[in-house]
Amino acid sequence: MLERICPRNVRPLLIADRAFGHPRWLGEIQKRGWDFVQRLSHIHQVCVERHMGTLKELGIRRGWRVRDWGWGTMDEQQFGPVRLVTVFERDADEAWYLVTSLGQNWKLLPPTLPGPPQTGVCSITSFAHLKLGSTERIPSV
Repeated sequence: MLERICPRNVRPLLIADRAFGHPRWLGEIQKRGWDFVQRLSHIHQVCVERHMGTLKELGIRRGWRVRDWGWGTMDEQQFGPVRLVTVFERDADEAWYLVTSLGQNWKLLPPTLPGPPQTGVCSITSFAHLKLGSTERIPSV
């Protein structure tokens, strides 16, 4: 449906919560040349540059800052490439596990999100921090 209403020159960025964390859904997004930021539950498996195993096995503790685990694949289907970014802020109820197709730098749209860098370019690690509602800027890793 989204494909029918978007002009061909528009590349949507789909942001989804855990209920949509399935490689089939993400594959459909990538087939169309679109990007995604997907929050996952801790049960998913990844094989990225700095970790191989379930997300729960990362051992993320409360107060951990944004961390980029690198590029790789997820789940038994080895869907990818995906980039894994995690964070567990002190006042959060749980760790956040985000996978994305976005590269190191991307344009942050719209400008109304809290705390974007003045240049309008932001890394996905900064996005993870923005998603948690904080206005403190974190440098890219």
